[in-house]
Amino acid sequence: MTGTATRSAVGIVEDGYAAFLRGDIPALLALLDPQIAWTEVAGSAYAGTFVGHDALVQGVFMRLGEDWETFTPVPAEYFDCGGTVIVT
Repeated sequence: MTGTATRSAVGIVEDGYAAFLRGDIPALLALLDPQIAWTEVAGSAYAGTFVGHDALVQGVFMRLGEDWETFTPVPAEYFDCGGTVIVT
């Protein structure tokens, strides 16, 4: 895999979605800062901000696996917004 420093922001996000869809959480986490602050929207079953890989895995990914037989995010479009990538 190409180092994240040489990849486009959209390419990194695409790689993250691909890893998640393969069930390769270690590969997904390798793309994320160890101190990531991942926020799930208020009102959702997973609402909150999860700081760090362990909190993200415990607070979101494991719960998704427990709550759903299958969970398949299907991105339609990726928008590079200068340091932020929006996925629809």
